[in-house]
Amino acid sequence: MSVADIYYVQPLLRPLAASFAVSDALAGLPPVITMVGYAPGLLLVMPILERAGLHRLMRRLNVGRLIALALAASATGYVFAAASVLLGATSASAQTLMPAAASPVPWEAVGRTTARITAGLFGGIVGARVIAGALDGLLVRRSVYVLSTLVTLVVHLALGRLPEPPVRHGLGSRALPETLLPPLRSERGLRQAALTATTGFAAFNVFRTAVTPYVTPARRTAGRRPVRGCWGLVGAVRTATVPATGRFLGRGRSGASPWRPLA
Repeated sequence: MSVADIYYVQPLLRPLAASFAVSDALAGLPPVITMVGYAPGLLLVMPILERAGLHRLMRRLNVGRLIALALAASATGYVFAAASVLLGATSASAQTLMPAAASPVPWEAVGRTTARITAGLFGGIVGARVIAGALDGLLVRRSVYVLSTLVTLVVHLALGRLPEPPVRHGLGSRALPETLLPPLRSERGLRQAALTATTGFAAFNVFRTAVTPYVTPARRTAGRRPVRGCWGLVGAVRTATVPATGRFLGRGRSGASPWRPLA
């Protein structure tokens, strides 16, 4: 539910272009600036988990997402762009669950545990495209963000049931991001994993965004409205393979085991 917020915009490029009276090229900027907010959100927010705790951090991020979603549902132009950046930054809550869930489990179970959450993330990505495409065909663009606002309220209420992982560091919020650099310098496997993830994630988003105009008619026609949403179901294959990948990594068959504790 959390990660879907940053992907609703991808199948809505042509409706956005019509709503804002801009070209398809300019309508492609919202997915870009959403990721511009998502990247620093991951870099700066996730280390704070070690100090703030899961519940407090997730509640604050959800409040930020609610504000961003409300703005996206009601705003146009530059305000919509600002809401997209804020939405990207606060959607880091989805990735925050990974280290939180990995903390209390034994190392041999980390692969399986994170794979389950990753499957949920991919499910949100796939579902976002299907839901946004379907709702835009039935209602209007704003309805996607209105629905997501309501869902985020449900998530906000459900956070109290999540277990709270132990807080392991007493460092300040400014010092915590600096702790990312030493393991990145010393661990070759970590650098390889980061590079692989970066390039794969970039290619994935470039393709999914660029393909939208090709599966979206220039004019709304009843017979082709759901095409851009249903095309997202292709990603369901990727979602289905994630648990198997997690079990594979958990058995240590990936070469340089990424689940080994960093020295």
